[in-house]
Amino acid sequence: MARKIKLKTRPEPVYYTILGISCHLMDYRFMHLINKAMDVTFSREDDMTSSLPSTGLPATFSFYSFKDEDQRNIYYLISNLNEDFILIPELKHIDYIMLIEGDFKKKKKDALLSVIRSVQKVQMAFEIKVADFKNAESFLTDVEMHISDIQRKIKSKKQPII
Repeated sequence: MARKIKLKTRPEPVYYTILGISCHLMDYRFMHLINKAMDVTFSREDDMTSSLPSTGLPATFSFYSFKDEDQRNIYYLISNLNEDFILIPELKHIDYIMLIEGDFKKKKKDALLSVIRSVQKVQMAFEIKVADFKNAESFLTDVEMHISDIQRKIKSKKQPII
C-alpha cells in the first residue's frame, strides 16, 4: 500500500522596499528621466484602480513596471496623485511611490536613492516604512491585485487561439 505524505506549505511572503519620490513632473516625463538615470526600461501598464480610504470612491493612478532578471527584483512605480485624489493621504507630500519586490539590501537601496536624487527636478527621495501609513496593508493588497490582473492579461495573450 502506498504511503501518503502531506506537506504543509505556505506561499513565501512577498517583501517590498518602498520609496517615496517628490517630483512635480508628469509621469511620462519623470519615467523618461528615471529610465535614463537607472539605465533601464520601465513599461507603462494599465492604470491601477484603488478605492480611496477617505471617500470610498475608486480612482485610477498611473502604474509602471520593470523586471530586473539579473538581480531578481521587480520595480513598480505608482503615481500617488491624480487630478482629483491622493492615493496615500498620509504621504501627500510625495508624487510617486516606488515598490521594489524581492530581496533588496541596504547598499543597493542607498545607491538607488542616490541615482533617483540625481535626476533633474526630483526634490526628494527616501525610504518609506510600512508603519508610516495606516492603510499600508490595503495599499499593498491593491497593488498585488493589480499585478495579478496584469499577469493574467499577459498569459491570455500568449495562449494560442485554436
